[in-house]
Amino acid sequence: RKVENATGLSNVRWKQFKFSSGSKTFDVELKKLEFLTRKERESVGAKYEKHLNPNWDAVAEGILNGKKTYVLVEAKAHIEEVGNNSEHGGSRKKEISKALESAANDITGIAGIGEEWMGQYYQLANRLYVQWVLNKSGISAIQLSLFFCGDVNNEYTCPKTRAEWQD
Repeated sequence: RKVENATGLSNVRWKQFKFSSGSKTFDVELKKLEFLTRKERESVGAKYEKHLNPNWDAVAEGILNGKKTYVLVEAKAHIEEVGNNSEHGGSRKKEISKALESAANDITGIAGIGEEWMGQYYQLANRLYVQWVLNKSGISAIQLSLFFCGDVNNEYTCPKTRAEWQD
């Protein structure tokens, strides 16, 4: 119900993770676009799909304004998950940067920021790119970011309050 209230969606149904006996939790995150129907994947096309490689913390499907809409969920429990300055893209960095540039320009109306999207907030940019591609392909999708408070992990900075996330 909270997702429905926060997003305006109705009839929200969560996609099931795949079972994996080799995993500690016995499930594996949904990867890339495997949550889409075959017809939807075909509408996205190979042109875009090679750039779309995220793992999703959760994916739901619901109805928004009378249209089937996917909810792409990214969840964070510690500050270090939000961004880092490591290299992204590997041997395909230039190609990925160009793809992100197209999305960034379309989303923000600002040219020349694709390279910035390859930096600290690459993961967020990658998720926005997926949403952009889906919407451009006629597949309605929204993002939902969850920031958890109170996780306990001695290796990472785990905010205890909303204010700590906002700093």
